[in-house]
Amino acid sequence: MRFPRIYLASGSPRRRELLAQLAISFDVLAVTTDESVMANELPEDYVKRVTTNKVQAGWQKMQEQQLTRKPILAADTAVVVGNEILGKPVDESMARSFMQRLSGTTHQVITAVTVLNGTALQCRLQWNTVTFCQLTAAEIDWYIGTGEGNDKAGGYAVQGLAAQFIENITGSYSGIMGLPLFETRQLLQGMESPNE
Repeated sequence: MRFPRIYLASGSPRRRELLAQLAISFDVLAVTTDESVMANELPEDYVKRVTTNKVQAGWQKMQEQQLTRKPILAADTAVVVGNEILGKPVDESMARSFMQRLSGTTHQVITAVTVLNGTALQCRLQWNTVTFCQLTAAEIDWYIGTGEGNDKAGGYAVQGLAAQFIENITGSYSGIMGLPLFETRQLLQGMESPNE
């Protein structure tokens, strides 16, 4: 497979690990963007908007710092219960509320991966469902105490300790982790780096 060297507009160690699985060479170009959900925003629109903002911020940073021009990739994940997006919990109370809502239910995990290469912007969406077993209050307290879900969408990590609570997954494991590898490969395969 032939992939260009890219910038990853993310500080996520999980996304770095997943890109490495595809043997994609990359440099991290960390950016800060507003990830708050807009009123009445659909989950798929939310992840598309956030990733588009990330790659555009990365492109601007690349130009301002006069870095070598390369495609910029960003991904974002939304955990959705009903029509509500569960973001990253800001405290233990919110983390506990998230786990209580996920307990014994099936929810959606939607991940967008977006690439900006010069003027060409491409985005792919990946939809998944995850079913949690019924959790006891003690199990929820224990999981919150691990701190594992503090910086994760929905307040849990599918690849970590929370895996023991998951009865079923339909879709892409890597997509639930935060970077759908199939869609990433589709976007980057055969892509050239942008001209100066």
